[in-house]
Amino acid sequence: MSRRRGWGLAVAATVAAVAVTIAAGTVFAPAQSDERTFSGRYSPNSPISLVNLSVADGLYRIAYSAQMYVDPPRDGLRLTLTCGIVDTSGRIEFFDELDRQVDAGGWVTVEASGNYELPELTLGLRCNPERATGLVALVRDARIEATPYRPD
Repeated sequence: MSRRRGWGLAVAATVAAVAVTIAAGTVFAPAQSDERTFSGRYSPNSPISLVNLSVADGLYRIAYSAQMYVDPPRDGLRLTLTCGIVDTSGRIEFFDELDRQVDAGGWVTVEASGNYELPELTLGLRCNPERATGLVALVRDARIEATPYRPD
């Protein structure tokens, strides 16, 4: 098979997968299947930004997940990150029940979900360290999903 034909088949498969997802009604930010490294100085006001997802107004089941490893800080002090969903514009601040803790020093799967009535907005998966520090974090498969639902 030629490289051009193989590339064309890959594009067609991706378009088909997106069409099936749209038909099923789930909107999602695709998982980052490769491992990403975040390295730098972060603080409670300067979080690690993992992934974003824009949604139209409606009722949604919002879910997120990621696999993370946070390298223990060089200063020897314990470090915990709080990961969760934010409205990237800062208008809405009611996602606190989706916050999860990640301690430095081991691989952790962080995930949560909840039902929300939302205006049109962009959601972001963010992780904030409890204090300002230099850190290194490895992240696999970070994703946000928004599935429309009808209340019972």
